Parts: sequence; C-alpha cells; structure tokens
Amino acid sequence: MAKNNNKNALRNLILTSSYKEYGRQTVQGILRSLLEPLMEQPSPEGLLLMKLSDTEGISSVLKRLEFSDVKMYSYCDNLVNNKIINIQKSPIWDSTEFILILASRYSAVLIWDWELSGNDMTQICLILNSREISDIANTMFENSTITLNNYLTTYAPDRREQKTMNIAINKIVDCLNNVNQEMVFTQAEKENLSGSEELINEYKQISEKAKFTAHEIKNHISVIELYTKILEKRLEGISFDEEREKSIKNSLSSIQNASHTISSFISELRSYSAPILTEKQLSSIINEVVKLALPKAEEKDIALESFVDDSYRVHIDEIKMQSVLLNLIYNAIDSIEKKGRISLKIAGTENNYVKLIIKDSGSGILEENVPKIFEEGYTTKIEGNGIGLYACKKLMQEQYGSLKLLKTGADGTEFEVLIPCI
Repeated sequence: MAKNNNKNALRNLILTSSYKEYGRQTVQGILRSLLEPLMEQPSPEGLLLMKLSDTEGISSVLKRLEFSDVKMYSYCDNLVNNKIINIQKSPIWDSTEFILILASRYSAVLIWDWELSGNDMTQICLILNSREISDIANTMFENSTITLNNYLTTYAPDRREQKTMNIAINKIVDCLNNVNQEMVFTQAEKENLSGSEELINEYKQISEKAKFTAHEIKNHISVIELYTKILEKRLEGISFDEEREKSIKNSLSSIQNASHTISSFISELRSYSAPILTEKQLSSIINEVVKLALPKAEEKDIALESFVDDSYRVHIDEIKMQSVLLNLIYNAIDSIEKKGRISLKIAGTENNYVKLIIKDSGSGILEENVPKIFEEGYTTKIEGNGIGLYACKKLMQEQYGSLKLLKTGADGTEFEVLIPCI
C-alpha cells in the first residue's frame, strides 16, 4: 500500500497543480531556469534531486554543476556518473519525473509526467520558495537509500506558502508555453506558404474578393433584419383573424431563419481568406455555430446538442473553424429525414490536439461512397456543388488540424475533427 501512496503523491501533485498542458520545449526552458541560479550563488552549494528520462536542453548545466559543491542524486540509472549516484530505494514512481532543489535562500520543485496525457504534452507541478517544498522533499527522502533529512535543516525552505509569488511564476510559465506554441505554428505556416509565389498571389486575390463579397452581403442582411424587426413592432397593435395572424408570424419567422442561414453561408465564403490563427475558447466557437445551425435543425425537429465545457483553448482561425463545423452540421441535418439527434462532444486530447466528435442519427453514407467523400467535386446531392467535405478537410489542414470519418451506417455517422490545442 505504501508503494501506491508514494507514487500517487507525486502524480497527484501534478494533477492538482494545473489543468494546462505544456510542451517539451517549455519544460526544458523551465528546467534550465530553475537550475542556472544554483551556479550564480556566491558559493554554489546545495542539494539537487533528479529523475529525468533524458537531459536534452540541460546537459551543459548539469555538467557545470558537477564542478560545484552542489550534491546531486538521481532516482534512475541513466544519469549516474562519478558525481551523480542513484539513491532510489524502490521504482515506485514509474514515468513521473522531477527535479528538487534545496539551497541557501532558494528552493524549487518541478514535477511532470509525459504518460499522463500519452503524448508530448504534460501537466506540471511548479513551486518555488515555499514551505510546501518540505513535504515534497520528505516524500522523496523516504524513497532514498541514504539519509537526506539534514538538508532540510541546512537549507530550510521558506516557512511561508508564497502563494502569490507562485501564482505569478506559473502565469509567466503559461505565457512562455503560449509563445512556444505560437512559434511552432508560425514556422509551420511559413513553410506551408513558401512553395509557390504565384499560388500565394492568386490565393490573396481570391481572399480579398471573398472578403469584399461577404461584406456586401452582410450589409444587405442587416437591412433585412432591421426591417423585419420594424414589421414586428408595427404589427403588434393590429388585430387579425387567427389564420392571417398565424400566416404573418410564419412569414416573419421564415425571413429571420433565412437571414441566419445566409449569415452562416457568409462564414463559409469568408473561409477563402488566408488563415489567421489565434487562441480561442473552443466552447464559445461551438456555441455560436450551434446558434447559427439551430433554425435549420428545428425545421426538421432535430435536437442539436453540445457537450463541450470551457476548459479547452485552441489555436485556430475562428471563421474557418466555424465554416467546417457548420458544413458538418448541415450535412448531418440533411442526412436525417425527420426527427433525430446531432451531438458535438469532446473525446479527449492527443499529441497537442483536442478531439471533437460530431455524431448524427441520420441514414449514414453508402459503403461504396465512403472512399470518395473527401474528393473534390464529389456530391450525392442533386443541387450540391461538391465542395463541402473536400473544403472542410482543406480548411482543417490550413489550421494544422485534420478531419476524418470515424464510422457510418444505418444508425448514423461520426466525424472526428482534430483541433490544435493550447
């Protein structure tokens, strides 16, 4: 039982410290930032405990520390040399990694675990100069083959909790992580656009034309919506027979629904513009898409449901993301003859992506048509132009995401949208 408790103690610290995930580049940056102050002390001495799967990005710092008076101990074999010995009593922490520093007027701990998310992202526990570090140190000391308690006496961590300082430090780390993510996406975007100058210029022309056309249509839609409201107000004080009143209300409702539908198509038209990647809350984008698609769903008595909370932040082009989701929802609505259900649900995260599943209770896609659904020009609709799913897949690729069909059949269809997350 003690083994499980010790193991859970470190992992639980990670899980309760932060819900955000950080990439390898960010973790390496934090490690360097925590270790380098040890070398900048008047007399470099102290205690460094480590459990590291690799030393990428910090090997030079560790080498310099070998020539200092800092005592260094490892809880795995890969770091062992004539200055670092393995003092692990029992392999109770599995894939959990950490460094713990105790020095004069300076203490720090960083704990992470790449297997918690199953990809190159991890949550972290980061604490500096706080009495909490004493408890974490004791947990590590209990699994050591040598006695280390005297270091807590010599280099006693601050007896205060230092909550405000640690909140500030973690917010700085969040900013560092966001900057690293932005750099990755920016570089990928540059590489993606460096192929053909002629293609880029053509793309810009189409983009400008699409934006101009969308702007003009939106102006006219605003006029329609304004006069619809004026009509509603003026008709309030006029009495009609029941049949005529019902007819007028239905007409106004149809005009309003048509306006919402056209507004949603404007989003699709604007999707031809160059991608502008920004950090957004996924739930707010989905809520807006559901609002736009609801009038069309209600016409066929279809329940449109979203199961996405506010914890997912993504790095996307908001307009293009709306276009993709609207296209998929409209296709789902078309596949349902009368009554049914469409749901948008998160199925977890994977390799810096959040998985969004769009599921419907429609008639499904014929087996012989499945290999062709993402081809340019392909459609089974009499009035279709064949750009729907083909365009959706392209739009997701532009945002460094992806779209794929998970399954389809008589009980409905499921699509998976992989969206870059923060």
